[in-house]
Amino acid sequence: LGGIIWAYNEKIKSCEDYPNYWDLLRDVTYNISKENAPFFYKVGIHPRTICEDLKGKSFLPDQIKKGLEKHLKDPKCLGIGEIGLDNEDLVQEFILKEQLKWCASYLPEDKKIGIHTPRNKKTEITKKILEILKDFKDLFDKIVIDHIELSTINLIKHTNMQIGMTLQKGKSGILYL
Repeated sequence: LGGIIWAYNEKIKSCEDYPNYWDLLRDVTYNISKENAPFFYKVGIHPRTICEDLKGKSFLPDQIKKGLEKHLKDPKCLGIGEIGLDNEDLVQEFILKEQLKWCASYLPEDKKIGIHTPRNKKTEITKKILEILKDFKDLFDKIVIDHIELSTINLIKHTNMQIGMTLQKGKSGILYL
């Protein structure tokens, strides 16, 4: 038994909620790990949890940057994730790029970046994500593209990025390579 808890919470209402939620992820991870289960967590802004007060900003607020820095020092924090796109929303694209810019300067060497791909329009939006990632080639060896399936694996498998699969009903199916 073990696992990774991703940063996804539909109840995020403001920028101040992200660091508090990440603290909760950390605490849950440590509590589960006391039972000898190797659990870890990731922090970041999931594309479906972008709060209203982040929309219209031209940068990541300081409380988010400080929260990321704090948690990325924790050995149970594996990195940033899930970040990515869930649709063709320009706000999601901006937040993804801002998090990647932050990662390019501040992500510790031993941490990873988990990239979310959507359930709908998967191939089309995965191509858009990969287009954005071209500007961040120095991060490729840290990136895990998640929720891949047969329609997207060929887009990713020849890059230096890792391929991830969520084995959950409705998220992805078993691949036959």
